[in-house]
Amino acid sequence: MEPNFMRKRMAQIRKHLGPVMKKMNLEALCVDEGWRYVVDFQTDRSFSPIALQFTHRNRTDDRRPSWSEVRILHGDYRKKKLGDTGWVHMRKWSERRLPIEADAEGRVNVEQMFAAIARKLQANKLATFRREPMKLASEVLADIFWEIDGRIPDLGVTRVAHEEFPDDERMQYEALTFIDHDGRRIHMCLGLGDGRGPIYADGEMIGHFHTEEFRSIAEYAVALSSGKQYTGFELRR
Repeated sequence: MEPNFMRKRMAQIRKHLGPVMKKMNLEALCVDEGWRYVVDFQTDRSFSPIALQFTHRNRTDDRRPSWSEVRILHGDYRKKKLGDTGWVHMRKWSERRLPIEADAEGRVNVEQMFAAIARKLQANKLATFRREPMKLASEVLADIFWEIDGRIPDLGVTRVAHEEFPDDERMQYEALTFIDHDGRRIHMCLGLGDGRGPIYADGEMIGHFHTEEFRSIAEYAVALSSGKQYTGFELRR
């Protein structure tokens, strides 16, 4: 449900940007981030890298957010290669905040503002986080991969059946995989949105890791591959 503080602004957005939103099959959605309101433009499968930032009601005494304080957000969404595996990872790498042009007294020409926003929406290709055959969704696994790429010769990326839902492809783990110094096939797995993931050796679970430990698990993976001792990580059952 949209915050009452944003209802008039959302109505204006839908009125003035309606034609371009209809052409691009976009809907406007207001997200309360606690310190700001962000209006995203999205379809059922994709979204625009362009969004709008509004002042949060907790940070102003005004009855509604001022147009002069609105910022156009331009997210940098790009795919980055995971070594030479053929896999890629996409995320928002950065975000630019562009002010709305105002006159010398801080007043905004609403028609010109919406025209500028419409041009931004049309000029930028829609992005998607939907599943693709060789796109790794997990930021944690991607960061671990880049941390150890070049240090484990056969490091790869794959998907592994979930032990509780073995026949459901949608529930598959994403995994980093390699052969350890004992010749075992290692899979370091993580489910979408999970805070911890299992580690398998030749299909047998040997423990779990937590996502906040990604640097330690990276060094543990290198130790598994090389046979060198590493005491900075302890497997959890």
